[in-house]
Amino acid sequence: MLVALATLDAEHFWLPDWLTLPGIAAGFLFTLLETWSHWYFDQPANIPHAAWRSTLAILASAALILAIRLAYWLVRRQEGIGLGDAKLMAMLGAWLGLRGALETFMLAVLAASAAAILWLAVLAIRRKSSGWSQMPLPLGTFLCIAGLVEVFHPNWLFNPARLGF
Repeated sequence: MLVALATLDAEHFWLPDWLTLPGIAAGFLFTLLETWSHWYFDQPANIPHAAWRSTLAILASAALILAIRLAYWLVRRQEGIGLGDAKLMAMLGAWLGLRGALETFMLAVLAASAAAILWLAVLAIRRKSSGWSQMPLPLGTFLCIAGLVEVFHPNWLFNPARLGF
């Protein structure tokens, strides 16, 4: 799903609801199923607590993007981040938890910043400076790529064992 969303956002600046909304629900249900499976195999599990934590991760992840969207609107009086990015972050929060979603967001912002700096360097070399500030950057693509990094290398940033805690 992340590969499809990354491609759609890169090509069309579009993150369709028919992918992100079921992704949020599937991530939420997966969290509950995972919690239940721990209970089933004789480990204590608290399904209401897992549901609360997953809901909190979904809402906090989406709220991060919505806060940035609001701040940009207040400063520039135009849309800077689409609502699809907020739904994508909610989906990442559902699947990866709040810590994973925040790590994904940090990596995506760093990668998007590096891409923007590289693009500005290319424009400077070509001596085309007009209109660079109006070029859109598909944040969803960077979020998807960073989400895949988090899936295959969880807790790469905030790993207490790696930090010696």
